[in-house]
Amino acid sequence: MVVAGSLLLLFGVLGFLCICIYAVCVVPKWSSGGEHDKVKAFRFLLGRFRLDSWWFGALLLARGPLMSLPIAMATDYPPVQVVSVMLVFLIFLIIEVRSWPWKVPLLNVLDGFIGLCIILLVELCVFNLQTLPSSVLVSSSLLTTASQLVQMDGLELQQVLNSLAIYDINLLLNSMSLLATEVTPSSESAFHFKRRIRSSSFAVRSTRVATPVFPEDKASKAEDVPGRLMQAPVMHAYV
Repeated sequence: MVVAGSLLLLFGVLGFLCICIYAVCVVPKWSSGGEHDKVKAFRFLLGRFRLDSWWFGALLLARGPLMSLPIAMATDYPPVQVVSVMLVFLIFLIIEVRSWPWKVPLLNVLDGFIGLCIILLVELCVFNLQTLPSSVLVSSSLLTTASQLVQMDGLELQQVLNSLAIYDINLLLNSMSLLATEVTPSSESAFHFKRRIRSSSFAVRSTRVATPVFPEDKASKAEDVPGRLMQAPVMHAYV
């Protein structure tokens, strides 16, 4: 099965793709030389696209194998598969928007919109669908780490920081900036290593609701005024 699949891939897929790429390269020469029969033989590859974008058919044929081969070859590496598919769609979307190859303008819009939706869907699946730990676990781990840092000596902490790589130092600075901005925003002595906007800037402001004053409350307050005047301190003048 492996041998049969390899032969089919080599001669059936790659062989046909190479013939189409060769035809795309030499079709302008055939057309200018009057060899119209050869041009008509590849009408299935050229007829759907504009005359100045005749080469897009070969790219459209190559998109299928470029999307399928990473999935078949990197079976146990889902990140490689996802990144490969996203890169293929992104490159073809840029080429399509730049060349606008289809004869019908609506097809260009629909094809570009579908490609953009697929890219956004893949990006959403990769970067946004994450399982986060509970806030209780994060807060307890943060407090434990803070207590351990307090117990460390300053020289020992400097030695540990000097042994870290530059990427780890940048990650630590980003974490410190996040803590100083979001977790302890009231700290005036916090040094912000990275500039960022607080999330509270976009929070909905809470409106203060005025407490209604009823007529009974006004009467009771008026009755309490003489008592308060009697309790007020009296200044005596001594001669």
